[in-house]
Amino acid sequence: PKEEGDNTFNVWIYNNGGQFVAQSSFRVEGYELEIKPSKMAFHDGYIYALAKKKGVDGVPLRVVRFHLQ
Repeated sequence: PKEEGDNTFNVWIYNNGGQFVAQSSFRVEGYELEIKPSKMAFHDGYIYALAKKKGVDGVPLRVVRFHLQ
């Protein structure tokens, strides 16, 4: 059974000086995400990620955009 909060990610943002800036979360359905700077970028309230789409044959990698709330 799926757990409550499954595929929900919490994000904490710090500036270059190491000071806490903000906290947010996002929920993902249908993708397998790797939380790594090399696979994600934050821009204008969105996360852009290179992610594997679940249940897809062939080329499963997609560039996807998730809105931060």
